[in-house]
Amino acid sequence: MKKINILAALLIISTASFSQTENNGYLLLKDGKKVEGSLAEQFKKNSSIQLTNASGKQSEYSAANVKTAVIGSTEYSSFNNEFYETVLSTDKYLLLKKETKSASSISYNGTEPIVTPSSQGSVNDLFIFVKADNDLILLSKKNFRKKFQSLFPICTTLATQAENTAFSKEALAVLLKAYAECK
Repeated sequence: MKKINILAALLIISTASFSQTENNGYLLLKDGKKVEGSLAEQFKKNSSIQLTNASGKQSEYSAANVKTAVIGSTEYSSFNNEFYETVLSTDKYLLLKKETKSASSISYNGTEPIVTPSSQGSVNDLFIFVKADNDLILLSKKNFRKKFQSLFPICTTLATQAENTAFSKEALAVLLKAYAECK
């Protein structure tokens, strides 16, 4: 009886830890190639996306190799070797939610070490990416109103709206969308 309970517990644990949702999608790689197949995000496991192509071959892609990933209906962007969910995209800005937290890495150019630092923020933090400046701005409960006022000075109605807005992914998406419509 103990053996059956142990086997059942192991089966449940292995199923829970290895289960991943696979969806059709594609990757736009930084070298310009588009790769399609069944995709599964492995952000918690190793900050990567696993692709299974039509012939069943599996490949793993890190944020260093991917520009954009679309898994099902969710789009992810890659900046500073991290994956971010694209919450909202306008002509000038992206509202992003951080999905991975990679550690700093060291690579070598001959014997010379090159340190690539990890990016700012933690998993689930929100960011605005300014397309014109290629700038990724961390938002917090304390700073988001000031950040919105400095990013959108020409839209005074948005500054007023930001003052009365609570900090949430949905509320920030509404503010960013309102700015896109503000002329």
